[in-house]
This record gives sequence, C-alpha cells and structure tokens, in this order.
Amino acid sequence: MKKKMGRGVLFAVIVAAAVLAAAAGGAAWYMHALRSGNDFLTGTRINGTSVSGKTPAEAAVLFRDEFEGGQVVLTENGKEVFHAALPDLGYTLDTEALEKTFTEYVEAEKADLRSVLDVLREGNAFSVQLPYRLDEEIFREAVRAEALSVPRKKNENAKILYYEKERKCKIKPEVQGTELDDEDLQTWLRGEVEAVLGASAGNEASGGVTADAGEGHSGEAAAELSAEKKEGGPADCTVERAIPRALYIPPEKTADDEKMQEKCRILNEYAGETVTYVFGDKTETLDFKTFMNWLKIKDGKVSVKEDEVRAYVRKLAGKYETRYRERDFTTTWGNVVTFSPGLNEYGYTILEDEETAQLMQDLLSGKSVEREPVYQIYGPWGDPLFLKRSGTDDLAGTYVEVSISAQHMWYYIDGALFVESDVVTGDVTLDQGTATGVFPLAFKQSPSILRGGEGKKKYETKVQYWMPFYEGQGLHDAWWKSVFGGSEYIGNGSHGCVNLPPSVAETVYNNIVPGTAIIIYY
Repeated sequence: MKKKMGRGVLFAVIVAAAVLAAAAGGAAWYMHALRSGNDFLTGTRINGTSVSGKTPAEAAVLFRDEFEGGQVVLTENGKEVFHAALPDLGYTLDTEALEKTFTEYVEAEKADLRSVLDVLREGNAFSVQLPYRLDEEIFREAVRAEALSVPRKKNENAKILYYEKERKCKIKPEVQGTELDDEDLQTWLRGEVEAVLGASAGNEASGGVTADAGEGHSGEAAAELSAEKKEGGPADCTVERAIPRALYIPPEKTADDEKMQEKCRILNEYAGETVTYVFGDKTETLDFKTFMNWLKIKDGKVSVKEDEVRAYVRKLAGKYETRYRERDFTTTWGNVVTFSPGLNEYGYTILEDEETAQLMQDLLSGKSVEREPVYQIYGPWGDPLFLKRSGTDDLAGTYVEVSISAQHMWYYIDGALFVESDVVTGDVTLDQGTATGVFPLAFKQSPSILRGGEGKKKYETKVQYWMPFYEGQGLHDAWWKSVFGGSEYIGNGSHGCVNLPPSVAETVYNNIVPGTAIIIYY
C-alpha cells in the first residue's frame, strides 16, 4: 500500500525545485550579462597585462600611455649619449586601430557560452602587434650624430712617420674615431626600435625596415627582449642600445693597406738622405723628414712633386737671395743707408728653374749631397755678380765704400780697413754725378784707355789702374790731379768715375778681385 507524501516533504521539494530554478535563471542571466557587455572577461591578459573589466577603448588608452612613455637610450663606452621618448622621435600609437583589434578580441572571447566558461575557468591571453606610425621627418631631425651629447672624435688615418734616431720609416696605425653617418645611424636605430615594437615585413607603419643590429640585438634577440618587456607593462617600449662599433665611419687609410706598406718600404731606400746648402761658412740642410712627402710612388716607381720642390726653392731664395733686394748698409760713420732693389745690383740670385731641376735630381739620387745653390754667377756682360758670403751676409766684410758727400773712400777686406783715401767723384754741376748703389766690380785692367764724350767734349785718357763697376764708371788713378776730397767734385769733378790718388789706386788694384762690392752713397 502506497504511502502518501506528507505535506511538509512536498513543500520542501517544491522549495528546492524553486531554488534550483531561480539559481539556473540567475546563472543564465549572469552569463547573458557577461556576453552582452563591452568589456574583457575576468582573467583576460593582452601582451601579459591584465585588461579584466576594461573596455577596448580603456585598454587602448592604457597601451597608448605606456607606449608614449617608451624611451630610446643610446650608450657609448658605458655612458649615455642619447635619450629621447618615442613621440620625440616621431613614433605614435594608432589607438583607433588598436581599439578595433581589442573589440575583435572581446567579441572572440564572448563568441559563445563555452568560450565564456573557458575564460572564466582558465583565463585568456592575447598577443597584439602594436600598430604605430612614424613621422620620417621628425625622426631624421632628431636622430643625428650632432644630437649625441658627446662630441664626435675624428678618425686618425694610418700614416708613415720618419724616426730620425733610427733613420727609418714606420707605419703608425690608424685610430678609430666616433664619427657617424646620419643616414646609417638612422637606419640602424630605426631597425632596433621597430624590432622591439614588433615590426614585421608586412607592417605598414614600419615600411618593412630591417637593420643589422651590430653590437645591439639581432632580430631574434630583439623579439625575446620584446617579450620580456611585455611582462613589465602593456606596451613597455624602452630601447637601450650601445652604439655598435661597426656603425662608426672607418678610417680611409689603414696600416694593413698594401700600397702604404709598399710605399714605406720604398721610402726607407731614401731614409736619412739630406741635401745641405752651403752659404759661405753657413749651411742649411734639407732633411728627409721635410722632403719625404714630396716623393710620389706609383707602381713601384719614384718621382718628385715638382711644385713642392719649387716652393722650397722659392722659400730658400726668399731667405738667401741678396741681389735686387732692398739692402741696409751701415756706413763707416755708423749711419744706416737703405738702397732700393733697383739700386742693388750686387749679390746672389738663385736660378729657380735650374735649382728646382737640380734639387729634384739630388732627391732621387738616394745619396746625401752638399753644394751651393745654382746661382746666376755672371751679369749680361760677363761680369761677376758677387764675391763671397757668410750666411745671409753677402759682403762678409769685403767691400769698397764711397761717400760722395764726404768725398772719401774706404776699402775693407775681411772686416778690417785695408786702405782709405780722399777721392773726387763725378762733376754734379755738369750732371755727371757718380751713380749711387751697390755694384759688383766687373773686372780690372792695367793699363787702360778711358774714352767718352762727343764733339768738343770727347776725351781719351790713359790710366794705369782701371776698375769699372757701372756703365762706364769705375775706380781709377787720376795722375793729373793734385787735389782730392773737399768740394773738388763740384765744378772740377770727373765724368762719373771715382778718381783716386795713383798710389791708392795701385794699392786697391793689386788687392781687389772682380765681384767685390762697390758701395756708393751720399
């Protein structure tokens, strides 16, 4: 016989059923609410960062803020030399595109009830490649070698040096500097930054740029670094790199250059060679250290740079030429008389073409040479242009000095007064004054006949000692005169010659040689 359920039991059953129904209804309502909401489910992470409960727009803002805080740091020798935020380099995050992607992620994890349950039970993780844009002009302006905080150090090329003590040439190795090409720096740094940003060949923003990381990170290492950075934030885009050595502009000349090594070997065949110029008792030496760079070596053959040699000859002439140069002369009285170049016909002139050719020949001889420069020795009429010198002093204490105003002559030999005398110079009243200037003694002749003048003024006089110095003027004996010095030259002077007492003329004649300087002044 069946027992009837009690009223109490029946009520309990009804209540339990109602509770279960209510719970089921609540769960259904809750699941519906989760699926219909525009936010990420609890347990959702993007690039390792929780976005639970955030809308796509809120998550995009979170990523944007982190992206804009991304820093680019460059170091050199362990020291920071460049620091800039990504926006300062022209990088901006495309938040609209990112929000659209996040919206798709929300829709994907809420596609059906099972998807929602899986996320609630196990969580969900997405990986997003950050969509960004780059303003090329801003990037190029910001990333330049001059923007680095440490000044660039120039390269030092390898070079051949001459060591005087060893009398040998050696190659001094090059020294790598820190100069950078802006375009190379920009290409490399862009590759490094975009590797961290997750740029790919198909990324529209990156333009498919890939760069050799050098001493920085390779593409694979950069990807790993990017993953590590993601643990620190939704878009942790800090990039810190050491400037790779390979990025520095290399020196143009290196020690292992075969041509440089060959040049060094050949130069050592001439190392130690000198050309010594003799200027009386003074010398000047052109050493190998000075002229080694004048030697040209091509295909094993040696030649000399003529322009360098000619420039040296001109410099030598500027220092040691004395003819047709302004000349200061200290008289016996201690006064200084200045002769213009046109009045200075005595002295040394280096023949530029001939000396250049001779020096080039000497340099290629491989032997040391000692000699005088190639001078112009004789004037147009075959007269000698100089006597001797001591360095830049081309008188060396030997000369004839004539003062027209004092009507006196002094003859010095090697710095000592040899003879002096009153004289008679050209008659200034007849416009026959003796020429002033510095002249070389052309020659000497004994006896000689002096001829000149025209018509009634024509004369022919025999003298015993003739020593011409300028256009028919000269020193000679005046046997017909009894008065010398004083004002004799005014109204009773010579035709331009310097008249000497016969005994003085003989003394001078017997002790003077052609080329001796005759110095005449007022």
